[in-house]
Amino acid sequence: MTATALATLVVAGSLTWTVLYALSPFGSSGVSPARGLPADPCTVVSEELRDDLDAEVSSWSVSNYSSGCGWNVSMHGQDEVSLRVFHSVPMSEADAELAEELSDEDVPRDAETMYEDEVESAGELAAVVEGSTTEIVGTEEADLGLGDENVLVLADIAYEYESGTTQRVSVVVREGDVVSSLRVTLPSGGDDLDAAGAEELLTDVIADVFG
Repeated sequence: MTATALATLVVAGSLTWTVLYALSPFGSSGVSPARGLPADPCTVVSEELRDDLDAEVSSWSVSNYSSGCGWNVSMHGQDEVSLRVFHSVPMSEADAELAEELSDEDVPRDAETMYEDEVESAGELAAVVEGSTTEIVGTEEADLGLGDENVLVLADIAYEYESGTTQRVSVVVREGDVVSSLRVTLPSGGDDLDAAGAEELLTDVIADVFG
């Protein structure tokens, strides 16, 4: 692994394989992602669908072991909806050991563990500030029949200084050694969705990313 690639992983937080921290606004030049990962992660959603969603790229990330893209989109009657896609594969043993030394975080060695970690993070808050009353007030899961393992996780989040509920939809899929995640955050103020409604809302995006 190059120093640039490892620094990208450490700074962006993808050593914990958490989508919210896996995408950096600063891309890595001259890095070739592992086989099975998109070299240009911002093209995994078709140009036609990006146009339909009025998508604007907000972040981009490529490393030896991961690639991802983020957009601000219009969806579900709301503007400035966050849409993130991230793909990753396990690190080599040597790079995993080095990453653990630099980050003081455990690094999964296999795709199955990466998938489990990603699913767990989908139902949790990315970070909890001491004294904050922000919390996840409910979750719902659904099987979409994708890949070797998959789940859609709908999390309802009550933020401390907001009325209403923010809904976060995560779709996590493992296909062989590749773990892919799609995450959409719907601000409060829109009509609440259940898992079936979230799947319907994201049908075209899911088809592009995981099809």
